[in-house]
Amino acid sequence: MHPNRLAFATSLLILSAAGSASAQVAALPNPGFEIPLSTSSIGMQTARNWRELSPAFVRRRFMGDTFGTTPLIRTGVASVEVIEGGPMFAFAGIDTDNFNSGTLMFDMPIYSYNCGPVTWSMWFAVPADSPFLYKRIGQKWEFKRSNLSVFESMETLPFGPEYNGGTGHTNGQFVQQTTTITQADFEWRYNFYNDTLPYDGVGEPWPDPPIMANLVHTVFGTVPNGMVETGRVFFDDVVYSQHLDALGDTIEVWDDLFTKANLSLGTGIAEPAIPVFMNGVQRGYPCLAGNDNFKVVEFFDEAGTTGFFPLTWSDIVSNGYLRPLVQFDDGTSGIGASVITGPSYKATGQPLKLIPAYSRADITAGVTGIGRDLTQMPPVPGTPTRTNNFKVKGTGNYGPATLISTRDYGADPAIGNTACTLTYTWTATSNITLDSTATGRGFDAFRLITISSMLANLGLGQYDSRYIAVESPTGVVKTLAIDESPRGVHLFSTPQPTAVGRSFWLYQDNGATFNQGSPTIEVRLTSLTGAPGTLGVNAFLDSSTNPNDDSLTAWLEWTGAPATINAGTVITATFTIRALEATDLGDANHDGVRNCDDAAILVALCGQTEADANFNAYADMNRDGTINAADEALLEAITGPCPGQCNSAPPPCPGDADGNGSVNFADITNVLANFGANYGMSTGPGDADHNGLVNFADITAVLANFGIPCPT
Repeated sequence: MHPNRLAFATSLLILSAAGSASAQVAALPNPGFEIPLSTSSIGMQTARNWRELSPAFVRRRFMGDTFGTTPLIRTGVASVEVIEGGPMFAFAGIDTDNFNSGTLMFDMPIYSYNCGPVTWSMWFAVPADSPFLYKRIGQKWEFKRSNLSVFESMETLPFGPEYNGGTGHTNGQFVQQTTTITQADFEWRYNFYNDTLPYDGVGEPWPDPPIMANLVHTVFGTVPNGMVETGRVFFDDVVYSQHLDALGDTIEVWDDLFTKANLSLGTGIAEPAIPVFMNGVQRGYPCLAGNDNFKVVEFFDEAGTTGFFPLTWSDIVSNGYLRPLVQFDDGTSGIGASVITGPSYKATGQPLKLIPAYSRADITAGVTGIGRDLTQMPPVPGTPTRTNNFKVKGTGNYGPATLISTRDYGADPAIGNTACTLTYTWTATSNITLDSTATGRGFDAFRLITISSMLANLGLGQYDSRYIAVESPTGVVKTLAIDESPRGVHLFSTPQPTAVGRSFWLYQDNGATFNQGSPTIEVRLTSLTGAPGTLGVNAFLDSSTNPNDDSLTAWLEWTGAPATINAGTVITATFTIRALEATDLGDANHDGVRNCDDAAILVALCGQTEADANFNAYADMNRDGTINAADEALLEAITGPCPGQCNSAPPPCPGDADGNGSVNFADITNVLANFGANYGMSTGPGDADHNGLVNFADITAVLANFGIPCPT
């Protein structure tokens, strides 16, 4: 994550609280300061169950009090005012400590260690006539152990002289301040600040964890010599909550300053959650026995130099699906097709075993140096940083086979081009006889990798991918448009040959309305052992037209698979998975613009049809299956005139009356058979001079060109 998004030393990242139906709201006594300590004039100045720190500068305010200024109150009849003049190097305010005369201790809201984020929310207002000219002002939070010693404390200073365009006030209006603190937020700080030189971030844990938390309203800073501070701030309606249910929250794990991952249960994912380990340590909520598993890990990484951190990869660990996202230059990202990160196979008499049953996922993150706690946020700059990004390893079992699938997210994403490396090892634990029917071996008997996408209705724009491309063993790429029908069939009558070192793509254009921003997905096979023989690409369009279904699948088939895969067979494959920005029809080189470079490609392919090995459907502007002058005209309506010309039809051959490419006695016969025909502005049989009429001039044209080869 970018340093600007982190809070160092004296400030804390301010986030909107993640809502959760399962959030537990602590019963803060008197959260709106409505109830005074007593009915005495002194007691009315203090809110019951709250404690003043530097009480000379803190007071409960209500309408009709005797302080000479009008109080600002958001709800009810009271608020708390913190005024200028507090200690120069300390703080003045109130905290959530409530003195318990029975225990002689201060009671604070319960904090359940490692059980979800904590959120504080309050409202503040600074009068326009009493701005903060010099001091920065904010809040302080403390996590405490059973003996009231501080486990860790944090501060945020959101307003002061620079607030509201430099005015230092809210114009008397109440503004809500909501802050969420995760366990990671305070643990990395604790590790760093309780460490010894050279500050490697290890730290020594306290003997017991925090069990309570409190909030202190604070005023910080000093006043320059000769200057007088004027500020005062009103607080009202304080809420404390901790999210105690993994169903509604995520756990953050960090790699470095630029990358983090969120572990969650992923609403909408039907598969059962599985245990997730970070560098060998299981992550979860210890306070929720049996609910420590997760379905998805989402990765956020800086998008180029934009300063934004969009979702980059969504790794559905519970079923081995990888959803690549492409980053846009505005700092957002788009998601579409899924990659199934292991083989799939069909044994005789059995349905396709698409994915294994996953038992666990392991996340690792490598850094320089040793001993650092990699499950926490990183310390401040100058401490160890990564040598590579996250890796996720999924372990699963198909029954007669096992799988270990590792996704390496080590490459930083670039705008329009996000890549990761996938390596898996598939092991047959018993003999597997592959399906030998018409849709078995060579079609769907053994998939080395699968892309699962959606194609519902092109007319409505309901699709993730609209084109499929395959690179041949010799490096020739053929791109075809995917039609809506027929359905329930393979797209290719025979798998399209490919090889190690080659790619296949599901291309996305910008016409979709159902899932706009979906990326093109490229899968490149970089190495393969244990699966000798030929390889091919095929695809299947399911009968479903529900746009929520992944009705389109494309896969790399082991076409040279044996009839029986013997026990002990080990297949290891490595792929590069890449998410690329969608490109418009006509962008034949997929560089994001339609210009004369694309027109040159179109001209070079002039006359090609879908049967040709290097057909490119992105040059077939009218989608009629042939690249010709009509397509060139449509493209140049976008690009403007370009060099070259597409003449897909051969030039007319003088004397060739029957159009067979040669001039001989058959042409005289053809003239006589069609003598008198008038084709107007066109031509037809018998018209040897191609002027639209069949007459004696055509016999002359045949005799004049008799035996002369036709131009090509």
